[in-house]
Amino acid sequence: MSLEVLFAGEKMWNVPLLISLLIVSIVYVYTLKQFVKTFNKQPILFFVGLIVLYFTLGTPLAAFSHLSFSSHMLQMSVLYFIIPPLILFGIPNILYHRMLDISVFKLIRRLFLPPIVSLIIFAGLLFLYHLPTTLHIFSLNPRFHEIYLVLLFFLSLRMWWPFVLSDQSKEEKKKNDMH
Repeated sequence: MSLEVLFAGEKMWNVPLLISLLIVSIVYVYTLKQFVKTFNKQPILFFVGLIVLYFTLGTPLAAFSHLSFSSHMLQMSVLYFIIPPLILFGIPNILYHRMLDISVFKLIRRLFLPPIVSLIIFAGLLFLYHLPTTLHIFSLNPRFHEIYLVLLFFLSLRMWWPFVLSDQSKEEKKKNDMH
């Protein structure tokens, strides 16, 4: 069986996702230049996270996740347990604090659930996602499927958030103690 037959009918490249990630990259670079004086590994982690996100969801490789349960679970693991920490570790602590000063982000922060609640909802939704009935519903309505995956991704970001912030705070304290 050739790859052309394998991918017949599949959307090969997700151009809207690529454009969205490029816009996020431009905003990130612009914001980084405005507020951060010195650069370390954080931009690399952020861009690696975005690249892995695109390869996980936006390339023909994503079609392999529909072929076997193992490849699907690999895709889910990367999407929810590897990419969010990379992206969050890629945002300098000063940008987190600057974002939290903006009124829009204050509102979003109030609407966000506490991390433990996000973890519980994430686990429940991930369980429901893999039930045959839910998969059948998603196969009938791809837009609902995309919304569900985005919701899981944002819940995943929220549940990783405290680990990343506490780790960055510890690293900053070490640097300050050394000086």
